[in-house]
Amino acid sequence: MQQSNYTFTPHDLRIGNVVNKLIPEDGLNSHLIQFDDLGWLTQWPKNFNAIFSPIPITVEMLVQELGYKYESASEYYYYEATMKYVIKFHGGKFYIGIMVDLGNDEINCLCIEDFTYLHELQNLHYGFTREILTLKSKEK
Repeated sequence: MQQSNYTFTPHDLRIGNVVNKLIPEDGLNSHLIQFDDLGWLTQWPKNFNAIFSPIPITVEMLVQELGYKYESASEYYYYEATMKYVIKFHGGKFYIGIMVDLGNDEINCLCIEDFTYLHELQNLHYGFTREILTLKSKEK
């Protein structure tokens, strides 16, 4: 599998983010970022970025691995436990937004940020909820 051209900086990752890790004998495997990883990224960013890459987010991942629900009437994905934000997939991109009450029983979504990778969604989720968003396959 090919590594991404994305370059992590120390500001991109938090402890608990999930990224790909290139293991020579196994290829790409998901990896949970730990404290030591952040030190590695800070001290030796080229070495870190040669081994780690972001995980592109997909609709399937939102529903199956992250537990988002799809609302077909509005075409929004939402995280049932919080309902503090919604995700819209439009034109091949994911957008995160907040619901805005326009009055007269009309509610609209104010899209505030687009994202591509799992760690970006995890960081946005944490910013809205102060909760860590984990993959079901990583929960133990």
